[in-house]
Amino acid sequence: MQLITEAVVYQLKHDTQGRITAANYYDWNKISHRVTAENFVLAANRHRNVEAAADVQQ
Repeated sequence: MQLITEAVVYQLKHDTQGRITAANYYDWNKISHRVTAENFVLAANRHRNVEAAADVQQ
């Protein structure tokens, strides 16, 4: 298993049965990559800036 960190997936490819077969992503330097595999584990993260946090608290 390979863990790829600091990546932003911008496209998932799937086969005719709906299974993910490839992921296109940008690395930290905004260089595009493509990875193929039989299994994928995707994790999401959301960044909140100080202004957004302040709006929520008001």
